[in-house]
Amino acid sequence: LATNKRQNEAEDYIIDFDRAVNLPKPSAIMARMFVCLNSPFRRGQLGIRILELLRAIGPILHPSICTMWDVTLPKMVTYIEENSGPDWNKESWEELVLRLLTESIKIANDDEWNVALGNSIADQLPFYKGDAELKRTGLKMIGLIMQKSTHKEFLRTKLDVIFQMTEHTNPVEADGAATAYGYCSSTHLDLVLEKLNALVKVCMAGKKGGFSFGKSKVPGVGKGAKNTIVLSLGNVAAYASYNLILSRVEVHIITPIKAHLITVKSIPKKVNAIKAIDLIGKAMHPSHLQSDFIFKPRDEMLKIIMNYMTPTEKGQVGQASPEVRIKGLGTCATLIRLEPPLPLELETALITSSLNFYQMPPDG
Repeated sequence: LATNKRQNEAEDYIIDFDRAVNLPKPSAIMARMFVCLNSPFRRGQLGIRILELLRAIGPILHPSICTMWDVTLPKMVTYIEENSGPDWNKESWEELVLRLLTESIKIANDDEWNVALGNSIADQLPFYKGDAELKRTGLKMIGLIMQKSTHKEFLRTKLDVIFQMTEHTNPVEADGAATAYGYCSSTHLDLVLEKLNALVKVCMAGKKGGFSFGKSKVPGVGKGAKNTIVLSLGNVAAYASYNLILSRVEVHIITPIKAHLITVKSIPKKVNAIKAIDLIGKAMHPSHLQSDFIFKPRDEMLKIIMNYMTPTEKGQVGQASPEVRIKGLGTCATLIRLEPPLPLELETALITSSLNFYQMPPDG
């Protein structure tokens, strides 16, 4: 119906949302459609139906964007049709959806519109309780919108919302929150570091030298929150402007979480920490920085990873799982590529640890 009305330029096609008070605003409609678009095979062909709808009502939602949508959305329909099946790559599709959002923001060129869209996605986050995949998508999109916004109050508010609305014990949601902080840090590094460092201070208040979450009354700070903070700082290092991160990485990223990294025991926490350290290590590589750089905490980070990979007695919480060993070796490979060359003693210890990996039974 909407397609026909648009094609025929019907008088009742354009909606006055200020008068139609019972209808959701354009920002609310787009927020729901963009998030759900990331799961295109729900309810059969949900993704194709959303793309068809967005194209049909594009001029209603935002007249500046619809021309780009007329070209892009049919291509996305074709992509779904040609790539659906067992080989479907959800990461590639997510990248396309986020790119669509980015281009829409760029063409709209209206920060008030950005804020309205970001607020709408945030307001709808409770809809995705128990649906970690869509929650992660919503969190990432908020971070992407924040990256493009200059509205300081909006940025500060949404940094809080991201943390408060995340189920930190769910690794999928935690990844969404951490990525959102990373996206935002590419243009608002100091604001994001201020938020994360404040969370670290709150979490360390109850126990000197380490995290303490259990009795905190700060919204969003609870079980698993420290893992989100650690992973967020890793993403910040990965996404932040390389000419800014160099002067901040040791003081604002490594130092706040070092005590926690040393004391990590459980396998999920080790895997999370390894991922964060790997992101930091890759961010410090000359190919990323486009210049030489001495990452002073490199050796200390290597020793932490090697300790993770060393199994204790079977059944102990400190046991090194195959996942910890494999991911740990990958992160060691990342770190040894950084300058300066490894000290001989550390190089020998790393070689010994790596050889032990191949001699260990699968279950430690």
